[in-house]
Amino acid sequence: MTHAWTIRRFLARKHGYYCEACLARMVGLPIDDVRSNTLRNASGDLVSRYRICHGCMAEKEVVGVRISA
Repeated sequence: MTHAWTIRRFLARKHGYYCEACLARMVGLPIDDVRSNTLRNASGDLVSRYRICHGCMAEKEVVGVRISA
């Protein structure tokens, strides 16, 4: 079962970038489910960048939602 909708909804409401560990903790999913859903981003609305995580405040690769203009 994919949890892509849950991840996208969380990121759209929080307006920030989160690492996989913080995202898994905040959404309540195992980190492997978060990792597989962010890697298998079929719709292309999730972006992966190297920035500061809003959860743990560490600079690392984070995931966010793409906002269209």
